Formats: sequence, C-alpha cells, structure tokens
Amino acid sequence: MHVPLLIKAPGAKTTGSRIGESVSVIELAPTLLSFAGAGTAKLPGVDLMRVRGSPAEPRSLYGESYYGRFNFGWSELRSLSVGNWKYIEAPVPELYRVDQDPAETHNVPWSGGILSPECILACSLCNPEM
Repeated sequence: MHVPLLIKAPGAKTTGSRIGESVSVIELAPTLLSFAGAGTAKLPGVDLMRVRGSPAEPRSLYGESYYGRFNFGWSELRSLSVGNWKYIEAPVPELYRVDQDPAETHNVPWSGGILSPECILACSLCNPEM
C-alpha cells in the first residue's frame, strides 16, 4: 500500500527529500509536532525528519483499506509487514517475501516452515483464523 505524503515546512532548507523505508501514519504526529517545535517524547512513532538518510529500525507495519468494500462491494484488505515478509489478509490470503519479490508478484505458499516465529505470530494477529 503506497500513500504519498508531501510536507513543506515553513523556512525549510531541505527540498525534494524522500524516505525510502516503509513508514506508518503513526509517524505523522511526531513529525508534525517536531516541525512545530513541540516535544514528542511520549508519542508512539518516530519523527521522520530524524530518520531521513539513516536505516530504519525493524518493526511491524499494519495497513488496511476499505476502499474496495465501500466503493465496489468487495472485501476490505488488511496487511502486515514484518521484516522481509508482507502478509495481506484478503479473500485469498497473500504472502510475499518483499526483499526477493518487491513487486509482490509471487504469492508464497503457507507450507514448508519457511516463516519465522515472529512472522507467524504477527500474521496470526492480523488473521486469528490462521
């Protein structure tokens, strides 16, 4: 799921910056508060201006979309990215190894013990019927 976000801070000297790592909407509050000069110590998420240019810490990212349900009567979609894995809860569940398949064209079968325990746990939280 890709959602572009453009931020222009008043008086910013840096333009055209892009953060290549996947981020979450939870990063918006710390980033905007940092622009405003307010403290962000107790908020979840990270200030994106501080991680720009440095590798992101490993973490799980959750996403959901109800666009298909509300506009076409299709199923909603939920996704969970953990490390190199991306699970998409859909009518036909999808699992991708994004480091080897960044375009997400090869749905990995759920067999052979290839998943880490962390990934299995994270995916089961997204889909309790696993």
